[in-house]
Amino acid sequence: MTPTTPASATSKTSFPPTWEASVDLHLNEVETPAALVDLDRVQANLAKVMGYLGEHGLSWRPHVKTHKSRAMAHLQVAAGADGLTVATPREAEVMAEVSPNLLLAHPPVHPKARRILGLPAAVRLKVALDSAEALAALSSAAAGTGREVGVLVEVDAGMGRVGVQTADQAVELARRVEDTPELRFEGILFYPGHIRVPVEEQPDLLAGVTQRVEETLEALVRSGRPAGVVSGGSSPTLWQSHLVPGVTEIRAGTCIFHDRDMWTLGVCGLEEVAYSILATVVSTAVPHQAVVDAGSKALAKEEFRGGGGGYGILLDHPDVVVKSLSEEHGLLDLSGTDWRPRVGDRVRIVPNHVCVSVNLQDRLWPWVPMASSPPSPWRVGGDFPPDPIPTGPRSFSREAPLPKRSPDMTRMHSVSTSRAPAAIGPYSQAMVSEGWIYASGQIPLDAASGDLVGGDVAEQTRKVMENLAAVLEEAGGSLSTVVKTTVFLSDMANFGAMNEVYASYFGDHRPARACVQAAGLPRGVDVEIEAVARTAG
Repeated sequence: MTPTTPASATSKTSFPPTWEASVDLHLNEVETPAALVDLDRVQANLAKVMGYLGEHGLSWRPHVKTHKSRAMAHLQVAAGADGLTVATPREAEVMAEVSPNLLLAHPPVHPKARRILGLPAAVRLKVALDSAEALAALSSAAAGTGREVGVLVEVDAGMGRVGVQTADQAVELARRVEDTPELRFEGILFYPGHIRVPVEEQPDLLAGVTQRVEETLEALVRSGRPAGVVSGGSSPTLWQSHLVPGVTEIRAGTCIFHDRDMWTLGVCGLEEVAYSILATVVSTAVPHQAVVDAGSKALAKEEFRGGGGGYGILLDHPDVVVKSLSEEHGLLDLSGTDWRPRVGDRVRIVPNHVCVSVNLQDRLWPWVPMASSPPSPWRVGGDFPPDPIPTGPRSFSREAPLPKRSPDMTRMHSVSTSRAPAAIGPYSQAMVSEGWIYASGQIPLDAASGDLVGGDVAEQTRKVMENLAAVLEEAGGSLSTVVKTTVFLSDMANFGAMNEVYASYFGDHRPARACVQAAGLPRGVDVEIEAVARTAG
């Protein structure tokens, strides 16, 4: 049974009011399929999780693989999360600007170990591992960096995927960590991912998890190496996390959105599901079914692990199951309902597993119900600016680049970032189409004030390159992915000074370039640079 949330925990997480008002949604104005995020439900879910954790003295380090969104991670940290959990070095690089407290819950080996040690020095990094080989790789990468990395020894709590198998093995690995100058033993990590039964059936299964965890903790105490951190939890067992003695933090991440799995297990009510795929009915020609334009490329072809089968349900008609999928078609089973949609109707589909559906999206569309203006999406594939969450409509990034390129990235979309001067006319800072970035010309303006940066052409060029880099990063690329630039100078006599600064930003990368003298440049500046680049995905 889901615990009662304390009244004090039911208040909404604080959103900037102008930002909340800016993401109102006209569903009919969004091309489908589209991933919707109900912000009211996200806020309520965050408050409920923090209320439960506060009641039981637990910390939250949510796994970002559910959303891969800096915008969502910002909200989790603002709600009270003590840090974030990541699975890949790239996720760590992106989330390092959201929280300086990161846990890599995946054994790093070369070259990942080297990459993870490239995080900013301010990041307090912990790494989970279960072998001497992974420990050696991490130690080798850390040597000479001047930083100390916290280590959590991963314990197999019954899932049979990763983790040491005995308490003695955990003690031995902890000893090896302590004997390694660059590493620091901080505790243990476990994941009860094998428990995927309804909430009321979980306590007996968690007793087995408790036994393994307690045996390990007792052995560590006897060895003189007590675990300061005991990191556990999962979304299916979220509300039972307090039943495992000694746990200090949980890493549940799906609970920000929830999905069909969580609803079926009793982890959430259907009214708490905050993520859905908006789809359009495109055919009703075959009796007892309707076809929508959301297929496996939007929902993911992960079969339902509970009763009922299929690949999702309708949020507003939960008795209707998505019975089969092809790439661009989803078939709704209407045999058990009197509801009959018409071609052109919009439906919201709750996927079986939210994480794999989010991973297929190039945009997440924020939705505040009962609102009056169209939204700007959180775009997947670029960088999100540091705190605070900006106000006003804009595109929010998820991760840059994606682990694998989304098929939806072929859509053309504009780029907007507060880290570069805003577009002040009928144009965008950049456009992205089919993996190509077309960046508008940048001039030496300060992004925050809009004022010109004075000085000689060298100083102006530095500001132009900083602005250009910010736009490219927002678009999912970087200066290292630039294919061609065009440099406009007010006077070709300034070429040498410009070129020296220009070269310092590109290093060994040598994109194609054209350089022309212009009779006049905007605001009377001496230099303007535009670029064509590839996305990093």
